[in-house]
Amino acid sequence: ALFWYATAGVRIKDSAFNIIENNIVQDNDDGIWTWDGNNNTISNNIIKKNLKSALWIDGKNNVINNNTIADNGWGGIISLDCSNSLISNNSISSSAGNGISLGMSHHNRICDNVITKCIAGIVLPVSSYNSDSHRGQTLIFNIYF
Repeated sequence: ALFWYATAGVRIKDSAFNIIENNIVQDNDDGIWTWDGNNNTISNNIIKKNLKSALWIDGKNNVINNNTIADNGWGGIISLDCSNSLISNNSISSSAGNGISLGMSHHNRICDNVITKCIAGIVLPVSSYNSDSHRGQTLIFNIYF
């Protein structure tokens, strides 16, 4: 499927156990946007040329893997209030923002991602709402350049 010119190419709110795979998502405000979405899988997508983020994720136990993400405005993967999720084997390039940003998130595994030509590779911003918001994060075998 090809999604373009919408507020978000794919938008999921308060829904669980969805599979979003093998899509081309481009030229939207946000590419794929989930809110309070748990146990979702987002894989094998091409997400490019979106005005804001490629992926905006909020929820628990999500899997984000094997996506190709390029030329997005705010950044590649923005994960807010997420826990126990896996972000792996993604290729993220040429974003005007960060490759991966996690805010108010904990106990996530971020591994085997390749991030190029972004402002920063992986960012864990400090939250004034929760001083221990990044406990239990695992970052291994990621490549930044």
